[in-house]
Amino acid sequence: MKTTFQTLIFLISVFTYAQTKFEKGYFIDNSNQKIECFIKNEDWKNNPKSFKYKTNDQSEVLSKDIMTVKEFGVYERFKYIKADVKIDKSTEVISQLSRYRDPEFVTDTVFLKNLVEGSANLYLYEEGNLRRYFFSMQGGHIEPLIYKKYSPNQSYIMENNHYKQQLFNSFDCESISQSNLNSLKYTKNSLVKMFVKYNRCKDANYSDKHVKLEKNIWNVSIRPRVKNVSLEMENSVLSNTFNFDDAIGFGLGVEVEYILPFNNNKWGIIAEPTFSHYKADGTYTSTGLSGATANSIDVKYSTLEIPVGLRHYFFLSDTSTIFANVSYVINVDFSSEITFQGGNTLDISNRSNAAIGLGYKHSNKYSIELRYQFEREILSTYPNWTTKYSSIGLVLGYTIF
Repeated sequence: MKTTFQTLIFLISVFTYAQTKFEKGYFIDNSNQKIECFIKNEDWKNNPKSFKYKTNDQSEVLSKDIMTVKEFGVYERFKYIKADVKIDKSTEVISQLSRYRDPEFVTDTVFLKNLVEGSANLYLYEEGNLRRYFFSMQGGHIEPLIYKKYSPNQSYIMENNHYKQQLFNSFDCESISQSNLNSLKYTKNSLVKMFVKYNRCKDANYSDKHVKLEKNIWNVSIRPRVKNVSLEMENSVLSNTFNFDDAIGFGLGVEVEYILPFNNNKWGIIAEPTFSHYKADGTYTSTGLSGATANSIDVKYSTLEIPVGLRHYFFLSDTSTIFANVSYVINVDFSSEITFQGGNTLDISNRSNAAIGLGYKHSNKYSIELRYQFEREILSTYPNWTTKYSSIGLVLGYTIF
């Protein structure tokens, strides 16, 4: 089992290192020279300060930063514009809200992500949990769309929704009314739809270009599995030797996965309640006046395992995907016990452990995964006993939706 575990770690490392994707794009330097190249599309969560690129498929990897570049992008995917802007960085953490209605601006040079391009342009700046939107009309000066949560006396929350008035003053379109703007939310999807609507109002042939709305991507899968289980037992007082052959265990799980909306959908958060059953027979030797005696021991172990973890995808093609995941496994046992010859029993009470897995998914529907669960203690309420329960198994999956 140790050799299989080492192989699994090696394969995960290889796939992680090999996952690099450069796409056809460009950048414009400070002298307004446009350079065609291949840019590493990292689908940044936070607005980048630099990027990596190649001049062709075979060239070395180079880098540029905000000091030397005024614009860069991948065709039909995204575009970033350098701008000197005022950013309100006041927190939205409820317990730390500002008392003041006005934004608390700092001036910074940043790459803004161009969400909508046309007669009206919409931009995004993101840093951790902070999201701020900006706009410009007819390619003019980029201004912040002002929105702020604040608490004048720390007892109730108010909102500065000045962005609605800003757009009402800027949008000259009969199909966009005051009531439309009054109901406009300070969210990516809501703002993108409004800016696209305005641009279509001004140009009937308007094309959305690289507009991409955020989507909550949830996957639910049924996942049966079979696993090879190893168990070791020791007692710090007794001199007995306990022997168990590796045994086969079975399980059935339901996995819920949320795909994080950045880094090209390569990361997911997973939770997988799984019912598992393991049964094994073993032997132990006891030494008495008549010498060493062989005795039987029986293990019956049923548990609800709840792995909660992180998954990373490596896209091979539109239909083929390799994935790796790491999980923290919460364990709840059901009337499980270890029975010794003669009738003495120990009630199983286990601790949590960790698991790693490497798998393949086809057509976002069918999957197979090799999963290793690290050792865990299953007699945690008995101070004289030490146990090591671990497993490696094959997990099949079918994604319902």
